[in-house]
Amino acid sequence: MEIKRRSLIAGGEDRCYRAASYDLRIGKLVTPKGELVDSYTLPAQGIVEVISKEIVCVPGDVAGFAMVKTSLCNEGLLALNIGILDPGWHGPISSFLINFGKNARLLTNDEVFLRLTFNSLSEETPLVKPVYPDYGVYVADRRRQVVSRFAESFLNISQVIEKYAEESFSKNRNRILGYASAAALGLASLTFFLNFGNLLIVHRWLQPSDTVKADLLREGLERQRRELVEQNQALNDRIEQLEKRLQAQLPNATPPVNSGTGSSRPTQDGGVP
Repeated sequence: MEIKRRSLIAGGEDRCYRAASYDLRIGKLVTPKGELVDSYTLPAQGIVEVISKEIVCVPGDVAGFAMVKTSLCNEGLLALNIGILDPGWHGPISSFLINFGKNARLLTNDEVFLRLTFNSLSEETPLVKPVYPDYGVYVADRRRQVVSRFAESFLNISQVIEKYAEESFSKNRNRILGYASAAALGLASLTFFLNFGNLLIVHRWLQPSDTVKADLLREGLERQRRELVEQNQALNDRIEQLEKRLQAQLPNATPPVNSGTGSSRPTQDGGVP
């Protein structure tokens, strides 16, 4: 096989050589916290950087290409940073893996994560300056970049949603508090007019000479009065709960007026864009 004959893969394993490609294996994994591990359980929507165990040696008259493994894609794992391997690169290859599946996936050392193919050029590229990065320095650099640029989940969706909700609520909090105060005032006014109406009815229809009618009206009005008092108390309690919840969520907000109701091609550092 031409790939093996030309020693394009240093530290390769026989089982990874294909008729026209080579399956690159996991050497180390860099977690979103920057930890360097040999295995990692990638959660759903999670992201992790993988560094190859092999050293890829691309001479000046060869160009390589890194592509995803179909078997991993079928499991919901997608490799980023795939693309062209420029002539002159001699070092490991790194890529990000994202779990688009609904279940967590265990990734371990020596597992295949990319497929490499190579194409011969008509002549050696004269402008290529060979790059030989130290493996330890390369790994340390990838760890720094992961910690400074990436979150634990793909696109950092949860924090983006939280930030948007906070900005939206902060923008409209004065309006919400105003609506709450207006609702409280309206409820208070409604209760007052209901009580006033009952008193007016008593004044107009209660006749001292009609004892039976007076007793019946008095009992009915007393029952209505008790019901209105209970309803009024329930409304006051509900308004107080609403105001407390608003104040708890918006500690800096001005309290409402009291109503009175109570987020390719490999670079020179070996990552494949």
